Amino acid sequence: MAQQSGMLDDESIYEAGRELAVAKRYGEAITVLSLATDKTDPRILNYLGFSHRMQGRVLVGLGYYQEALIQDPGYVPAREYMGEAYLQLGDLGAAREQLGEISLRCGTTCSEYSRLSAQIGLFLKGGGWSPPEAASALGASPEDAL
Repeated sequence: MAQQSGMLDDESIYEAGRELAVAKRYGEAITVLSLATDKTDPRILNYLGFSHRMQGRVLVGLGYYQEALIQDPGYVPAREYMGEAYLQLGDLGAAREQLGEISLRCGTTCSEYSRLSAQIGLFLKGGGWSPPEAASALGASPEDAL
């Protein structure tokens, strides 16, 4: 990891935190991401939200996503995860609203649109919210979200 003045720089902190979150090591991801000096970086806020949400603190996660979008309204990864959080809370309308916002920003072919629409499709099929890897394994498609 790169260092600046004996400390990790925020880019290294982001990369390490993201890797931990992707590896489902959410507590460690939160610890690492909390070390960032730039508390306004939407990428860091997004993975703090993701990690909290995946540990069952959905409302805490939503707060981080909202802050990420205050910093950068066009940051679609936060919109995807926010939509998933709304599904976890049973709020289909709010999830669809985020899907629409993603569509306005990157169209219907970007990965964030595809993943959130697959989650919405599963939700509509009565499966409730499920982790993203389950959506693709169960064959949910973007058309299911419409």
